[in-house]
Amino acid sequence: MPNLDHAKAASAPSTYEWYRYRLLQFKDALPDQPVHTLKVYQVTDWLDKQTWSATYQAGMVTAIKRPFKWAEERRRIDKNPLRELKNPTLDQREVTITAQDFANILRKTRKDSFHDILAFIGLTGCRPQEARHCNDIRKAISHSSGARL
Repeated sequence: MPNLDHAKAASAPSTYEWYRYRLLQFKDALPDQPVHTLKVYQVTDWLDKQTWSATYQAGMVTAIKRPFKWAEERRRIDKNPLRELKNPTLDQREVTITAQDFANILRKTRKDSFHDILAFIGLTGCRPQEARHCNDIRKAISHSSGARL
């Protein structure tokens, strides 16, 4: 399996750890498998035995395929044996929170950091992992027009 040194140098620590964790799971499943003999069915057979959600499996496929693509692009391997590996079909999540539901959620939370993050996410539409990068959520909320609520 391709070395993770490049990924560590080129990625955010959380991204590196995300890939590393999944790749170690995969390596443990096929510990002595030479890259050039790896077959798509071996990966899909292994994935089929897992009890993971389709979303987790899709992440696993992404993590497994990326280093092989990287190695092929840099001519470290002649052919990516997993090029044809497909991600599982994901179920659509169709949960919509109405403005009234969101207002009720905000009313039921204490006026603390969690409340501020919820309000910020509601006002901006950003994802929670994006909100954590905002240095001053209270200032951002006070400058918002509140149009999304």
